[in-house]
Amino acid sequence: MSYTIFEDGHISSPTGYRATGVSAGLVEGRRSRDLALVYSMEPCVAAAMFTTSTTKGAPIFFNQAILARNREAIRAVLINAGQANAGTGQPGLADAVECAKVLADELEIARDSVLLMSTGVIGVPLADGAHA
Repeated sequence: MSYTIFEDGHISSPTGYRATGVSAGLVEGRRSRDLALVYSMEPCVAAAMFTTSTTKGAPIFFNQAILARNREAIRAVLINAGQANAGTGQPGLADAVECAKVLADELEIARDSVLLMSTGVIGVPLADGAHA
């Protein structure tokens, strides 16, 4: 196996990838970047490892369903920090689906080509995060 270390590189250093991070206000009172997007200009192959915990967040269920039908043409990963979207039940899964749908529509890519990642407070719905 060989690899290259990019001394001054970053996540979008590879040709064909773009990335951004913004402060979306997901945590009240914090101005740090809490929403990130990694976008592939071409479809790419994806693989994932998931927790074995019985307490899985909605993004895990969402990603498992996406990767079960599409591992060959992933285009974007949306990552939020502030709310883990875990322990949120059906509303949390609906939030995950809506986030992926909005992003796919905005990027004009297939809806099953978006993956999601969330980290943060457990049990707080995404919509309520800025008010927690």
